[in-house]
Amino acid sequence: QVERIRDQAATEPPAARPAAMAQVAGLAARVTELEGKRERGGDIGGLLGPLEIDAARFERDLIVGGARRRENRDALARARELTDDLTAREQALRQLVANTVAAVSPAPKYAVPDVAALGPLPNTRQAIDAYLDKLSQVSRAMQVVQDAYSGALAERDAQVGLVSALRAKAAALGFGADDDFTALVDRADALLQRRPAPMAVVRQLVPAAQAMLDWLAEGGAR
Repeated sequence: QVERIRDQAATEPPAARPAAMAQVAGLAARVTELEGKRERGGDIGGLLGPLEIDAARFERDLIVGGARRRENRDALARARELTDDLTAREQALRQLVANTVAAVSPAPKYAVPDVAALGPLPNTRQAIDAYLDKLSQVSRAMQVVQDAYSGALAERDAQVGLVSALRAKAAALGFGADDDFTALVDRADALLQRRPAPMAVVRQLVPAAQAMLDWLAEGGAR
């Protein structure tokens, strides 16, 4: 057991290792003393139990301490990895925001979380856990930003596709040259090509073009 403890104590951090090895030396000295007393015919029964208890307690403390250090290292590694990932994601989101603001109006108005504002990585377990919680909050906030701005771009793309589909449907029905329908889809198309595109107006024009085509198909032109 003393040899196991010695091996375990050797894995302690440099600052704590001398004290741990001193305790190992103390245990080893007690074992040697008991061995000598036994060889001299002395009774060591009452001394062996306390020594075993002390050794077991010290070995347990070393094992628990080592496990906690590994957990702390793992938590710190997770925090560092998440920080790097979120920093890269932050840059991508800032580009997404810039692209969206340039493409559509009105654009969403969400601030991109600043990972650097969280400060440097901490070095205690409690602080690391709190830092990980903050990183999780930043990640959720980034998802909100991503959904909002990518959704705005997706809406514009959807409207472009809808205008194209309306043109194709009108041509198939024989109304592709209708002046009123053409005026509506041409205007919607022109607005979608603007930078930024006025989406509030587009949202009115495209349904109007759809309604006009429906009216024509129902015989409204006769």
